[in-house]
This record gives sequence, C-alpha cells and structure tokens, in this order.
Amino acid sequence: MNVLIASIFRNSTGYLTRYFNQVARLALELERKSDRLSIVVAEGDSTDRTEEDLRGYLKRYDGVFRSRCQIKAEHGGPVFASVDDAQRWRNVSFVCNALLAQIAEYDDTDAVIYVESDLIWEPEVMLQLLNDLEQPHIDAVAPLCIHQPTGKFYDVWGHRSGGERFRPEWPYHPMFAGEEPIRTRLHPLDSAGSCIAMAYPVAYHARFRPDDLGIVGFGNDMRAKGFGLWLDPAVRVFHP
Repeated sequence: MNVLIASIFRNSTGYLTRYFNQVARLALELERKSDRLSIVVAEGDSTDRTEEDLRGYLKRYDGVFRSRCQIKAEHGGPVFASVDDAQRWRNVSFVCNALLAQIAEYDDTDAVIYVESDLIWEPEVMLQLLNDLEQPHIDAVAPLCIHQPTGKFYDVWGHRSGGERFRPEWPYHPMFAGEEPIRTRLHPLDSAGSCIAMAYPVAYHARFRPDDLGIVGFGNDMRAKGFGLWLDPAVRVFHP
C-alpha cells in the first residue's frame, strides 16, 4: 500500500520536531508491512523559520519517505485564535485546497491521511484508520480528538453527525448515549476536524467548499460526491 500524509503549517517551529518524529515512526511501521509513506506539506504566511525548518526536516528524513514535497500557499490573512470565523475558514480552505491539488499528482497512492500538524498521535492510530479503510464502503474515517490535558472532546466545531455538533463533555454526541465505554463500531459523520484518513479518490475529488466552512465544507463536499465519512471511536488523537 502506498500511503500519503498531508499537513499544513504556519508559525509551527515549536512542534516541528514532534510532528516529524511521529511521521517517521509511522513510516517505519508501514515499511515493516512493505507499505511506503510519502509526505506533502503546505506552508504559508509564517513569520518565523517554519518554511526553512520544514525544508531541513524533509531533507533530514529523505530516506524515510517514498516521496516528499513542500509547497507554498499564502493567503496574506491575519493569524486567528481557535475561533469560528468565516475569514479564518476561507484562509484555511485556501491552503488545504492547494494541498489537495498537489496530492492529485500522486495517482499511485492508495490512501491519504490529512492530519493537523500540531496534533499528538501514535502510529497505531493511523494504522487502525488505514485498516478501517479496507472495510467495504468505508471511504474516509476519523478518530476522536481529545484535548490534552483536560480529557474533554476538542474538535466541537469540526466533528458533526446528523446535523449536530459534538460537545466537550461525555457523552460527546447523542450517538454515544448509554455507551460506556464507547463501542468500537464505526459511526457515520457529516464532517470531522483534525484528522481524516481517506481513500485516494476522496482526496482527488473532494475539496474544502464552501470555503467559509473550512473542514466542515470538506466533509460536506465529499458526501455530496458520494463518499461516506465515518468515526472510529476506538482511536484518538490529542490536541495540546
């Protein structure tokens, strides 16, 4: 299997070491299965050394990846906090759509993992998501996203199902009512933030649109194009 991991960056020098350590560990786990990992990163509008440091890390890990690519995508907009703002989502969508346009050139890819660059995760999480994609009719799948250290659900804006957003406190969504612990079956989603593993055709065809919805628009667009998005509650990524 050829896997591609894709992330966007802005002013990211504080966590680049963690990001590349995580990705390198995933690449090694995939190699043990005779699978290969490629990486595409998009950066823009940084005021620190993110662009230069990304180039250095990609060169340092050159032998780890099947292929590597760094693209520039700048919108010229301000830095936002973690707020629901239409202009913020348009800016994010601009960079993510540039990222997806680049991914379209990797036509021998089987699966794409989009993951936000500041997240904390273990290789086993991504391997489980890739395993989920091998099930029939599973086009895209996302993990839970938990805030560290509070343990609350983090991506309450991006994760939605049945038109309803997730909540910080348990149960995060009505789909989990009466489930303790969470059952391991997959649950349908409208959209998911933070991290999505998807079959290559999803990354090829779907885009962040409407762009003022950010990754929620990506979920809407993939479903409009006939793809299904699911949640695997057995695995989780962490937001610091």
